[in-house]
Amino acid sequence: MKRNFLKYITNIPIQISYLLLLVALIITLMPHFDYEIQPLFGMSANSIAVAISLAAITFISIYKDVKRADFVISIVLSAVIFHLANYNELIAIVSALIAIITIAKQIDAQQETSEAQFIFDINDKYVSNEDYKYIYTLLDSYQRLLDTGGSREELDAMEERLDNLSNSQISNYLTFFEVLNLLRLKGSVKLELMDDLFAYRFFIAVRNPVIYRRKLKYGNFANIRQLHDEWVAYRLERNLKIYGVQCYE
Repeated sequence: MKRNFLKYITNIPIQISYLLLLVALIITLMPHFDYEIQPLFGMSANSIAVAISLAAITFISIYKDVKRADFVISIVLSAVIFHLANYNELIAIVSALIAIITIAKQIDAQQETSEAQFIFDINDKYVSNEDYKYIYTLLDSYQRLLDTGGSREELDAMEERLDNLSNSQISNYLTFFEVLNLLRLKGSVKLELMDDLFAYRFFIAVRNPVIYRRKLKYGNFANIRQLHDEWVAYRLERNLKIYGVQCYE
């Protein structure tokens, strides 16, 4: 029952489009049954029907999750309305515009698919790196202590283990995210997609007191600081949790 209701809600734009097309069709059919509609705002009934139909087509064309069947049905209904309203020239014009919109949406979908594959490949590089996995285990343990109210002694012991990491191990781990930020700045990947997969791994590292003190406090890894500030703003705007400790001035 709940699932059907959610499905109904998410399809409201489609339902509104069908309703508009139905209204437009009724308006164009009324003269054939000896019913006349008074001009509205200086527009004839046929003009009103065409305007409503165009609104419906626009609505259904820009809707991201429209099904192909709904798209085709709306085009057919619109063509019928244009014909009945004696606006046959609009059929070709609107068809061309719809084709352009469809192609643009397909290109956008392909770009999203490519971006998703790109992120998948980057994640695969992360999870297959033994150093990354070891450092992540330490950082995750420290974060869990923070989340569960670990004692100062427990936190100090974990910080000591993190301090035993070599400079190259920490730098390599941070370089992964620095490269990720450069790719973001070039438009290869969006922060929204990065957030879904890497937010936790990023913040438990760059907001860890040991990592901050050893590598970030004095201005090293400028891309990391830039990414941190923008990512924090992104998550705060959406009321999402910021992991780690506030180390930044």
